[in-house]
Amino acid sequence: MALAPGGRWVRAYERDTLPEVGAGQLPLRLRERGVYLITGGLGGIGMTLADYLVRTCRARLVLTGLDAVPPTGLGAAVPDGDPGLAERAERIRKLEALGGEVLAVRCDAADRERMAALFEEIDRRFGRLDGVVHAAGVFETRRAFRSLAETGREDCERRLRPKVRGTLMLAEFLRGRRLDFVLMQSSLSSHLGGLGFYAYTAGNAYMDAFAERHRGDDIPWMTVNWDGWIFRERDDDTPHASVVSPSFASPDFGVVAEIAIRPSEGAEIYGRLMNLATPHQVLVSTADFDARIDQWVRGAQPGPAAGPAPEPAGAAWADPVAAQVARAWTDLLGAEELHPDSNFFALGGDSLLGVSLAHRLSQEFDTVLSAITLFENPTITQMAKEITRATAQDQDHQGEA
Repeated sequence: MALAPGGRWVRAYERDTLPEVGAGQLPLRLRERGVYLITGGLGGIGMTLADYLVRTCRARLVLTGLDAVPPTGLGAAVPDGDPGLAERAERIRKLEALGGEVLAVRCDAADRERMAALFEEIDRRFGRLDGVVHAAGVFETRRAFRSLAETGREDCERRLRPKVRGTLMLAEFLRGRRLDFVLMQSSLSSHLGGLGFYAYTAGNAYMDAFAERHRGDDIPWMTVNWDGWIFRERDDDTPHASVVSPSFASPDFGVVAEIAIRPSEGAEIYGRLMNLATPHQVLVSTADFDARIDQWVRGAQPGPAAGPAPEPAGAAWADPVAAQVARAWTDLLGAEELHPDSNFFALGGDSLLGVSLAHRLSQEFDTVLSAITLFENPTITQMAKEITRATAQDQDHQGEA
């Protein structure tokens, strides 16, 4: 926060470098054989942090999630018939093979009864708790992206529950304990607005505010606002699965991969966070953050100066719908060498520009086009086909009336 003229406090951002961890040294906030709870620990980010903790300090881990959990222990059989369960079992087996001890628990972080049982089990098995990472959350890019009018109660409850009530449950059961840290896993969306991800963004904003409010308490509450992550399965670098932050929501993996956080990078950042002497909030942005603030918050958009868009070059537009889509792209993206297979995201499009594009094309073609529909049809040809389908459907409905 910074003091603005007139005595008002306003949000401000300051560039900083996280402290490196010396070779062979433990970060300040970690202990050898420490006991750490990771809510949402069976997900991609949670497992990345779990792997780091085991490799760094032979941690004893408590990993929770909403899905079924496999039996633990090096001799436990890998379950058949459930690919997701088998994958979780294999991940846990690898942690144990590295020297970690893992307690996997199916637990809703927002459920008081289940959380009470969880902490009883932690005390019974380990006799202590040294730190907590709150990574529980629900975010699926395609299901989450919707307009404010489309964001209903069920959507809000689903995404706010782990972030809001889960945080309150943690605070309740951590009261009176002496911990080295509580790290809240948040998102840049709470600072960039999370256009189209309103419920998810609101939940992260709540966690940010809660940690800020309680940072001076006996427990050191810390917050990290991550940029998007991407996870890969094979050595050929083929995208397999991703956790994509609304800060650059795009289903096009080839584009996302350019700026997304890889697990190895996330683990290094986490180690540096654990080396902070004073707990505070850290924003991790893989691109120029000031430029993103200008675009997302202040509404600045890239592209040519105002005026009629030049006729897009690079293709003979036999389809007038495709030609009109291309003109909109030229206007919004400043791209002129366009072809039927040009990709909106490869040319710099993102969810903010996608919403603007959907609004513009909806007006020009007198139909209703959602941004997510356009995201699922990212080339000029695909968009033109979707617009043609939508307008034909509108005409059929008018004929029926």
